[in-house]
Amino acid sequence: MALKILLAGFSGPSAGALTLLLQRNYPDVEYLVLERCFSDDLRLTLPTLGRSADDAFAAIVNLDGVGMSLFNDQHIKNLVDFLDFRASLLLTRSNIRQWQNADFLPHATSFFLSTPYTKQDMEAALSQLVSTATRLQENPVDAAKNRALIRTKAVGHLDDNDSATQGEFVQSVISTYFSGVCPNNVMCELIEIFSQEHPFKVAVGNQTVYVYPKKSIALVQSLERLLDYFSVAGNCQVLKTNITNTALSDSEFDRVLQNVKSQGYRRYSLNSFLWQIYSVILPTRINVPRNTLKLKIRYMPNFSGMKDIPEYVHAVVSSCLVVPKNLDQLDMVFGELTQKNPSILHRIFLLSILSGSADIDVLKRSFYTENPLDKILSEEEIKLVSEPEPVPELTPNKGVTQAAKTGFFKRLLSKLSF
Repeated sequence: MALKILLAGFSGPSAGALTLLLQRNYPDVEYLVLERCFSDDLRLTLPTLGRSADDAFAAIVNLDGVGMSLFNDQHIKNLVDFLDFRASLLLTRSNIRQWQNADFLPHATSFFLSTPYTKQDMEAALSQLVSTATRLQENPVDAAKNRALIRTKAVGHLDDNDSATQGEFVQSVISTYFSGVCPNNVMCELIEIFSQEHPFKVAVGNQTVYVYPKKSIALVQSLERLLDYFSVAGNCQVLKTNITNTALSDSEFDRVLQNVKSQGYRRYSLNSFLWQIYSVILPTRINVPRNTLKLKIRYMPNFSGMKDIPEYVHAVVSSCLVVPKNLDQLDMVFGELTQKNPSILHRIFLLSILSGSADIDVLKRSFYTENPLDKILSEEEIKLVSEPEPVPELTPNKGVTQAAKTGFFKRLLSKLSF
């Protein structure tokens, strides 16, 4: 059976030139040109594959012509589904090294080319592609292995890179607006550790914490002792105890979870757990430069299960559940708090971020709008920044001090207007 190659993302003239080159060099090779496809909002996108593509063991994709001119993790899943088991040649006018260095495709079956390219460059790339695809077609076992490897590498890349990127972003926010909140590296180390997606265990002195981020679970034997340690650690210039982090498999975590009671572990929501950890690490007073960072709450921590949480914390966090607010807007509503201590809102704002309660997309939008040179934005982030936000209606809350006496929900319903 003749080798079949998919061509996707090419204009009519470009597809014609490429098929002519293929015919001259590989007369026995068949090709299937897929027309350019557009999404509902008229953006270029990957075409849908029909049954005629089932026996194609190679694909040449013009990334610019399928809406992927810039490398973006959001595109990986769609591209991996499109390529499936196939050997691939990816082309773009943008920086092809961003795609090549991302390492989400197998090296042996994936090739990359920047445009404009010479005839010799394309011929060399086609030679590699045809040779590799022919081997996959002649050896079904190799094709199946390639499919598994493509998906494994892509999932591994997304898990590692998404979590690392989110941790790096939080670090950028802290270094830009909350610098000096921790004199040593303990908070930075914890941000990196708790940005992981896979299950893991953290050993701190004689305490061991088991965490499953995707399930938002934290297991610890004595939270009080752990908090005591971090309370001291947050004020030390040098940590006396190393924090060790060990990755776990799902089955290893499940075994621990099944024996929680017998081993003396207590189960906590991860957001609530992290809120308490970072709360004892952060200093009482935090100086923050004027900024327009926006806070929107995704997950409300279980404050009822925490000790020494003032009632006003519920009110401040709840006010950001529907409409994002910056510190100035919160100050307009909770002015009585900031008159006593300006750091109160700063701490709540930062704890919401560190605990994972904050909506990261909203935070990114406001951060990159104010700091456009902090990084090269992806297409998704550019879209994120350009989306307008709803403007909150702000009503000063004159009874914050009374809230602890009358009850949070009663005060919220009767006095707050968001």
